[in-house]
Amino acid sequence: MPPILCSTAAGSTSFASIRRRRSCARSASLTADGKLKNDMIRKYNQIDHYVELVAPMFEQDDSDEIVLLDCACGKSYLSFVMNYYIHEVLHRRCRVIGVDINEHVIDESRAMAKRLGYHNMSFQCADLRVYQPPKNVTAVISLHACDIATDLALATALRARAKTSRACPAVTRNCSISIPCPASNR
Repeated sequence: MPPILCSTAAGSTSFASIRRRRSCARSASLTADGKLKNDMIRKYNQIDHYVELVAPMFEQDDSDEIVLLDCACGKSYLSFVMNYYIHEVLHRRCRVIGVDINEHVIDESRAMAKRLGYHNMSFQCADLRVYQPPKNVTAVISLHACDIATDLALATALRARAKTSRACPAVTRNCSISIPCPASNR
């Protein structure tokens, strides 16, 4: 699968489409001339690889609407990219919910979604230990959640009875834990 976000050439990395370039420029990830900022290259390469890993979950899903729950979403880079991928690349209806305990990053994510006109995205400040997810979650994702947040994300996936979940903890490289949730639990 070709990179979904960007190439990896340092200093010359840019998004393939103008639309993505504009969206990311608004998020301050790109320079004025449309190139990915050097300090963001590693993060976007990680997100790009993550999207490649989770893409089959969404390509094969037959739901009318994909409901994606991003646990410990932080600044929501992954949430925004997944929203773009599911809606613009796969042409699927989707709803993306980001949850994080840090109110500041949730406020920033809400503001970004509003600026981009992403009305299908919502962000909630909540502690995953007590967060009650919606019942119709298609997939739970988590990328680089710190401390026990990866464990909490997986527990949230079970509480949500999500069709599937994919988590990559912050403490390892190229680690992906996938837990298919049996259909009988839905």
